[in-house]
Amino acid sequence: MNFVAIIGIVDQVTKLPKSKDAIVNIKVEKTSTNSSSNDWYDLVSVSINRETFAEEMKQITSGQIVGVKGRINFVKNKLCLIGERMQVF
Repeated sequence: MNFVAIIGIVDQVTKLPKSKDAIVNIKVEKTSTNSSSNDWYDLVSVSINRETFAEEMKQITSGQIVGVKGRINFVKNKLCLIGERMQVF
């Protein structure tokens, strides 16, 4: 089964030119962190189809909490996260 689910804070949204996709960078909390460090998150890049998620794309901005369900896929010999569902909180 190929299934990934994450909840995090939107860091940046990049609309890809000449494509229907966008890359949403999401800050996801690490399981353990050093309390003296600001390095509390990992940055996860998720590929989102802008046409499928048109309403969600209007709502998301930097700092917005989102949940994404998707799958892992190889695109041009690179491991990518493909978003299939998105919930904006």
